[in-house]
Amino acid sequence: MRCLTAASAALLIWAQAAAADWVFQEDWTDPLDGFQTDVARMEADGFALHLYRNPAGRVMALFTWPDTVGAVLSSGEVAVLTPEGFRPKTIEVRAEQGRIVEYARLEGQALRDRLWHGEGTVPVGTLADILAAPSVSLKLLRDSAGPVTATWSMAGAELPVARALGLTFEGVPAGAAWEDRAGAAMLAAMSACQFPKLDMECVAQVTACAPQISEDRDIDGFEACVAD
Repeated sequence: MRCLTAASAALLIWAQAAAADWVFQEDWTDPLDGFQTDVARMEADGFALHLYRNPAGRVMALFTWPDTVGAVLSSGEVAVLTPEGFRPKTIEVRAEQGRIVEYARLEGQALRDRLWHGEGTVPVGTLADILAAPSVSLKLLRDSAGPVTATWSMAGAELPVARALGLTFEGVPAGAAWEDRAGAAMLAAMSACQFPKLDMECVAQVTACAPQISEDRDIDGFEACVAD
């Protein structure tokens, strides 16, 4: 078995996350282009909504659906995305991307659309509407049948979305500054267990206290726990 450094042990502990309807996942793989990224996702009745950044920093929405939906339109206006209480957005697929407009992409049972250019710290447009809405629905237009609609609740989405997109929301323990502080607290605690020599009781204490950060998102509580 490999020996763990303080940093790697901290990362293993940090990877433990509390389960919820909305889930944050590290190193998720985009099914269309194969890049890995952090994602916030939710599944309802076999329909899944994924929110994440691509390598260029743009915020994307990926929708997937079960086999029972059947064939959807392959080009043109293929779906309508509606944050509850806000203006709907028509999702259009074309074989070639425009010079200015970035069209959606559809492959099999996966539809990906850009929501926000990703610049700055305050989302605008459809992404801002989604984050402010109580729910969001997608109406898929099918080849030989009527449309089918999926709806996802946005309750509990703030923390997973903030972590996946690196955004800071008021009152939500996430965002770049929070992640940096949490990582530093974890690393400092693990490093202290190695000096003047490795103390396994100390490591066990840090491990036991880790859920204060990974689940409770409470850095001060973690630091008080390891100090006991």
